[in-house]
Amino acid sequence: MRRFGTALAAILLTLLAATPAAATELPWERLSCTAGSLDTIETGTTNGIHFLTLAGHLDCADPAGTGATFGFASYRGGDNGWAPQSTMGRYAPVPPTPFSMQKTVRPGQPTFGICVVTDKVVRVACVEVAWDPAQQIAVARPLPTKHPLVNVSATVYDGPGNASTSPACGTCW
Repeated sequence: MRRFGTALAAILLTLLAATPAAATELPWERLSCTAGSLDTIETGTTNGIHFLTLAGHLDCADPAGTGATFGFASYRGGDNGWAPQSTMGRYAPVPPTPFSMQKTVRPGQPTFGICVVTDKVVRVACVEVAWDPAQQIAVARPLPTKHPLVNVSATVYDGPGNASTSPACGTCW
Protein backbone atom coordinates (compact mmCIF):
# COMPACT_ATOMS: atom_id res chain seq x y z
CA MET A 1 0.00 0.00 0.00
CA ARG A 2 2.89 2.33 0.78
CA ARG A 3 4.31 1.78 -2.75
CA PHE A 4 0.93 2.65 -4.27
CA GLY A 5 0.80 5.90 -2.29
CA THR A 6 4.35 6.77 -3.31
CA ALA A 7 3.62 5.98 -6.97
CA LEU A 8 0.41 8.04 -6.89
CA ALA A 9 2.25 10.98 -5.36
CA ALA A 10 4.94 10.77 -8.07
CA ILE A 11 2.29 10.75 -10.81
CA LEU A 12 0.53 13.77 -9.30
CA LEU A 13 3.78 15.70 -9.01
CA THR A 14 4.56 14.95 -12.67
CA LEU A 15 1.14 16.15 -13.79
CA LEU A 16 1.30 19.28 -11.67
CA ALA A 17 4.74 20.14 -13.01
CA ALA A 18 3.19 20.80 -16.44
CA THR A 19 1.33 23.83 -15.06
CA PRO A 20 2.83 27.05 -13.78
CA ALA A 21 4.31 26.49 -10.34
CA ALA A 22 2.43 28.18 -7.51
CA ALA A 23 0.33 30.06 -10.04
CA THR A 24 -2.71 31.93 -8.87
CA GLU A 25 -5.42 32.65 -11.40
CA LEU A 26 -6.03 36.38 -11.48
CA PRO A 27 -9.19 38.32 -12.27
CA TRP A 28 -9.19 39.61 -15.83
CA GLU A 29 -11.02 42.76 -16.90
CA ARG A 30 -11.84 42.13 -20.56
CA LEU A 31 -13.37 43.91 -23.56
CA SER A 32 -15.12 42.37 -26.51
CA CYS A 33 -12.27 42.55 -29.02
CA THR A 34 -11.88 40.04 -31.83
CA ALA A 35 -9.96 41.95 -34.51
CA GLY A 36 -6.30 42.78 -34.96
CA SER A 37 -3.14 41.27 -36.34
CA LEU A 38 0.44 40.29 -35.76
CA ASP A 39 2.33 42.61 -38.09
CA THR A 40 5.82 41.47 -37.02
CA ILE A 41 6.92 37.91 -36.27
CA GLU A 42 10.68 37.98 -35.95
CA THR A 43 13.18 35.49 -34.56
CA GLY A 44 16.86 36.14 -34.08
CA THR A 45 19.95 35.45 -32.05
CA THR A 46 22.13 37.94 -30.19
CA ASN A 47 25.20 36.79 -28.25
CA GLY A 48 23.87 33.21 -28.25
CA ILE A 49 20.46 34.22 -26.88
CA HIS A 50 17.53 33.25 -29.12
CA PHE A 51 14.56 35.60 -29.16
CA LEU A 52 11.12 36.05 -30.67
CA THR A 53 9.54 39.46 -31.20
CA LEU A 54 5.80 39.77 -31.75
CA ALA A 55 4.30 43.14 -32.64
CA GLY A 56 0.99 44.22 -34.06
CA HIS A 57 -2.25 45.90 -33.18
CA LEU A 58 -5.76 45.31 -31.94
CA ASP A 59 -8.61 47.12 -33.71
CA CYS A 60 -10.12 47.92 -30.31
CA ALA A 61 -9.79 50.53 -27.58
CA ASP A 62 -10.92 51.31 -24.07
CA PRO A 63 -12.22 54.91 -24.27
CA ALA A 64 -13.92 54.61 -20.87
CA GLY A 65 -10.62 53.66 -19.20
CA THR A 66 -12.03 50.55 -17.54
CA GLY A 67 -8.57 49.03 -17.14
CA ALA A 68 -9.36 46.16 -19.50
CA THR A 69 -6.33 44.20 -20.67
CA PHE A 70 -5.17 41.82 -23.39
CA GLY A 71 -2.08 39.66 -23.35
CA PHE A 72 0.04 36.86 -24.74
CA ALA A 73 -0.78 33.27 -23.82
CA SER A 74 1.49 30.31 -24.43
CA TYR A 75 0.10 26.91 -25.33
CA ARG A 76 2.21 23.82 -24.79
CA GLY A 77 -0.15 20.99 -25.63
CA GLY A 78 -2.08 20.93 -22.36
CA ASP A 79 -5.71 21.66 -21.64
CA ASN A 80 -5.04 25.35 -20.92
CA GLY A 81 -3.04 28.27 -22.22
CA TRP A 82 -1.12 30.38 -19.73
CA ALA A 83 -0.96 34.19 -19.88
CA PRO A 84 1.44 35.55 -17.29
CA GLN A 85 0.39 38.87 -15.79
CA SER A 86 3.71 40.30 -17.00
CA THR A 87 2.52 39.96 -20.62
CA MET A 88 -0.76 41.80 -20.10
CA GLY A 89 -1.23 45.24 -21.62
CA ARG A 90 -3.93 47.91 -21.45
CA TYR A 91 -5.92 49.04 -24.43
CA ALA A 92 -5.31 52.46 -25.94
CA PRO A 93 -8.06 55.09 -25.42
CA VAL A 94 -8.66 55.17 -29.20
CA PRO A 95 -8.08 52.39 -31.74
CA PRO A 96 -5.84 50.85 -32.81
CA THR A 97 -4.09 49.49 -29.73
CA PRO A 98 -0.47 48.73 -30.65
CA PHE A 99 1.53 46.01 -28.90
CA SER A 100 5.05 44.62 -29.01
CA MET A 101 6.87 42.06 -26.91
CA GLN A 102 10.24 40.36 -27.17
CA LYS A 103 11.17 37.34 -25.08
CA THR A 104 13.74 34.58 -25.28
CA VAL A 105 13.21 31.11 -26.70
CA ARG A 106 15.06 28.29 -24.99
CA PRO A 107 17.02 26.08 -27.39
CA GLY A 108 15.60 22.64 -28.02
CA GLN A 109 12.20 23.12 -26.41
CA PRO A 110 9.20 21.34 -27.95
CA THR A 111 6.97 23.17 -30.42
CA PHE A 112 4.49 25.53 -28.75
CA GLY A 113 1.99 28.22 -29.65
CA ILE A 114 1.66 31.85 -28.60
CA CYS A 115 -1.50 33.88 -29.13
CA VAL A 116 -2.59 37.44 -28.55
CA VAL A 117 -5.64 36.93 -26.33
CA THR A 118 -8.41 39.34 -25.40
CA ASP A 119 -10.53 36.84 -23.48
CA LYS A 120 -10.15 33.30 -22.21
CA VAL A 121 -11.23 31.82 -25.54
CA VAL A 122 -10.63 34.76 -27.88
CA ARG A 123 -7.35 34.39 -29.74
CA VAL A 124 -6.87 37.31 -32.16
CA ALA A 125 -3.64 36.06 -33.76
CA CYS A 126 -1.29 33.15 -33.09
CA VAL A 127 2.14 31.81 -33.99
CA GLU A 128 3.74 28.40 -33.77
CA VAL A 129 7.28 28.41 -32.38
CA ALA A 130 9.59 25.49 -33.12
CA TRP A 131 13.26 24.75 -32.66
CA ASP A 132 15.18 23.90 -35.84
CA PRO A 133 17.91 21.52 -34.65
CA ALA A 134 19.75 21.56 -37.98
CA GLN A 135 20.18 25.34 -38.00
CA GLN A 136 20.11 25.73 -34.20
CA ILE A 137 17.55 28.55 -34.35
CA ALA A 138 13.98 29.21 -33.30
CA VAL A 139 11.50 29.53 -36.14
CA ALA A 140 8.03 31.03 -35.93
CA ARG A 141 5.15 31.09 -38.36
CA PRO A 142 1.52 32.21 -38.26
CA LEU A 143 -0.88 29.65 -36.83
CA PRO A 144 -4.68 29.60 -37.23
CA THR A 145 -6.46 30.66 -34.03
CA LYS A 146 -8.51 27.44 -34.08
CA HIS A 147 -5.49 25.14 -34.51
CA PRO A 148 -5.62 22.22 -32.03
CA LEU A 149 -2.38 23.37 -30.36
CA VAL A 150 -4.02 26.63 -29.20
CA ASN A 151 -7.75 25.90 -29.28
CA VAL A 152 -8.17 25.82 -25.48
CA SER A 153 -8.98 28.39 -22.81
CA ALA A 154 -6.31 30.76 -21.47
CA THR A 155 -5.76 31.69 -17.83
CA VAL A 156 -4.06 34.84 -16.53
CA TYR A 157 -1.73 34.02 -13.66
CA ASP A 158 0.76 35.79 -11.42
CA GLY A 159 3.83 33.69 -12.13
CA PRO A 160 6.88 34.28 -14.30
CA GLY A 161 6.74 34.35 -18.09
CA ASN A 162 7.28 30.64 -18.62
CA ALA A 163 6.73 28.67 -15.46
CA SER A 164 6.01 25.47 -17.37
CA THR A 165 9.73 24.77 -17.67
CA SER A 166 12.17 24.04 -14.93
CA PRO A 167 13.65 26.25 -13.76
CA ALA A 168 10.98 28.85 -14.47
CA CYS A 169 12.01 31.57 -16.90
CA GLY A 170 10.50 35.03 -16.52
CA THR A 171 12.08 36.28 -19.75
CA CYS A 172 11.04 33.30 -21.90
CA TRP A 173 7.96 32.74 -24.00
